[in-house]
Amino acid sequence: MTMYKQRSRNSSHGQTNYVNVQATSCYDEATNASVKAANGHSQATNGHGQATNGHGQAAYDNDQATNGNAQASNNHSQWWDKL
Repeated sequence: MTMYKQRSRNSSHGQTNYVNVQATSCYDEATNASVKAANGHSQATNGHGQATNGHGQAAYDNDQATNGNAQASNNHSQWWDKL
């Protein structure tokens, strides 16, 4: 009977250690989740920056259209000079 109780106590102690390891693993997962959330926020900021750059491209395209109009005016002047 004494040996049986000793084995039982060792088994419970081992289970307690296992639970502590699991608790540490859960804490690590929570820390990783926090880092992931921070990265997600950074990505959202970068996405906003891309949208701003996209708007800049639209303005640049508008400038190109203006340059195209200037070219048309120059061509018209050339045509007028030939007359």
